[in-house]
Amino acid sequence: MDHIVLRNEIQTDPLAIGYSALVAAGNDAGVATMLNTPIAGQWIFDGRMASNVLFELIDAAEYAALNADQKNVLFGVLGMGEVDLTGANALAIMQSLFANPSNTRTNIINRVRRNPTRAEMLFGIKSHVTDLDVALALRG
Repeated sequence: MDHIVLRNEIQTDPLAIGYSALVAAGNDAGVATMLNTPIAGQWIFDGRMASNVLFELIDAAEYAALNADQKNVLFGVLGMGEVDLTGANALAIMQSLFANPSNTRTNIINRVRRNPTRAEMLFGIKSHVTDLDVALALRG
């Protein structure tokens, strides 16, 4: 965690999130909560997921419609443990298995495309800011 970047974010509040009242009150946990809250109107693509999560996104009827070779390909993807659907190969394979439009594709898009938190926008996907991070940034 780059505390200089975090301090600059909190002090300048470039997206007008509204940290100042919480900072003035000494509410580090409140500032951290704001930084960890998804921001509407912004989008990130977080395609990394455990194979069991991907499996749950597959429509049962669409799975049943796959032929044996397609199911073998899908089992290969699911057997990786973790899948990154922002990668060209995994994405191409999933697109080849499920038509567009389809429930499975819609489910995957809805899972992969989401609103980021400000912490993720600053420090990367799945980043999380704690009240200690806020305290160190402001007073460390």
